[in-house]
Amino acid sequence: KLWTREDIFKWLEKYNLENSSLLNLSGEEIIFLHNLRSEAPEFFYHCLESKLGLQSLLELARATQALADLRC
Repeated sequence: KLWTREDIFKWLEKYNLENSSLLNLSGEEIIFLHNLRSEAPEFFYHCLESKLGLQSLLELARATQALADLRC
């Protein structure tokens, strides 16, 4: 699926993440993170913190849930 900026915003808004750095991701990057979550969990969380700047436990929980709920 090709993600538009509006698709990404609506998806993030559903999880109260519309003001996070995740808004700058492409659909391809979102799918990558979705897959990374199960393939390499430690690296997944490292990416959320170091590459995307998610610092609070609440942001990490919301981002993880948003990605887990995707049907790819």
